[in-house]
Amino acid sequence: MSEPAVFALVRDGEKRYYADRWASATLRREVMWGPEDFEAWVEQFEQLDEWEDCCSGGAIVDFDKRELLWTGETLGFDVPRIWQTHTKLVEAAWPNFTVKAASKGVEDLATYLGLPLNEERVEEDEDEDEYELRPLTVKDARRDDPEDEDDEPEDEDDSLRAWVTIIDEDGTARQRQLSALSLDLLKGEASAIDAVAKLPPDEIPQEALVSEGLLLNPSRRTARIWGSSELLTKMKHLGKLWKGWQLKWTKRGYAEQSAASGTRGLPMSDVDVLAKILPVVLSTEQINVGAFMDAIGGGVKKFAKKATGCLIFVLCIPLVLFGVFSGNWTAVLYSIAATVVIIVGLYMLIARRFRKAVQKNLPQTAEDETTTVVAGPLEEDARKARINQLLVKAEMPKLEEVEPHFPEASGLELLAS
Repeated sequence: MSEPAVFALVRDGEKRYYADRWASATLRREVMWGPEDFEAWVEQFEQLDEWEDCCSGGAIVDFDKRELLWTGETLGFDVPRIWQTHTKLVEAAWPNFTVKAASKGVEDLATYLGLPLNEERVEEDEDEDEYELRPLTVKDARRDDPEDEDDEPEDEDDSLRAWVTIIDEDGTARQRQLSALSLDLLKGEASAIDAVAKLPPDEIPQEALVSEGLLLNPSRRTARIWGSSELLTKMKHLGKLWKGWQLKWTKRGYAEQSAASGTRGLPMSDVDVLAKILPVVLSTEQINVGAFMDAIGGGVKKFAKKATGCLIFVLCIPLVLFGVFSGNWTAVLYSIAATVVIIVGLYMLIARRFRKAVQKNLPQTAEDETTTVVAGPLEEDARKARINQLLVKAEMPKLEEVEPHFPEASGLELLAS
């Protein structure tokens, strides 16, 4: 249970290596504070004698070449517009630096440093199917169940999806939605294109729910695809399979696909996008074993309270029915009170024993954790002032316009979502 990250700071030709057990989880926040603050943040961690690539994230800051290459947890950034805006802000925070995301993860970092790759890691990557998390076929990627006649789309379904638009020869635009672009579709297989065309018609989704898209014009044999940087890397290989098609990657995917459909769609505003990014950037919460256990414990506690309430309700129904038919409400009220006392007492006893069991098994792990501070100023007002300066520099709405749209979640919930 960790999100390890490795770092390299290059200055005057000298390389210094650092590592931290949890830094990958918060890296998207720390890079937002610029080179000086980021360097100070990294220097808190354990210094290594050599590079270590058994990590899930990391960064290289090359002060000689003025380059930042990084990779880390990007939960919540699956919508391209959000990732693009985050990148724009990081570029503004790192003036005169070339900022790049490592699409191949830690492997790209090692390559940049001219270091040999971990052979075991390379073998593992080669053995894994590159698209194992993707549906293999259009049928697998359907968001509805074709075998369930009563299955209807949920109005409040806020899960991410892929958006496919097919432009017919007469210019008519047909909309389809998938859970993700399937592997056969990414390969440009004719059967996949036919299969997606035969799916039930759908609506144009709002941008906040689209992680990737595909615009097809079969009569002209043209296709436009867009999505994550990882998808772009994969399509550099799979794009060669689109024989007879003109396939292009587009950065303005949602806008272009909407325009091809003759509408603006339901785009995110700058305020909408920033409201997804800035709460994390402004937070000073850290991720470690203690924080995780607090979050898990809080979730368990909420669930236990709800379960206790439901149990009390269910057990009291027969008592109320008895009172309705017998009229003996005095006995019913005493019985309900006794039931509540017993159930609540059992809940408190179990909760106390669970807490003691957790504390008994965690003390050494918690004590071994090194307390680190976040990048940037720690005071709330100072952090907000710095971010406002960054927003002005990036020509984006100021913080006071965005704050009213912040989600209710805070702290660890933001970093983990």
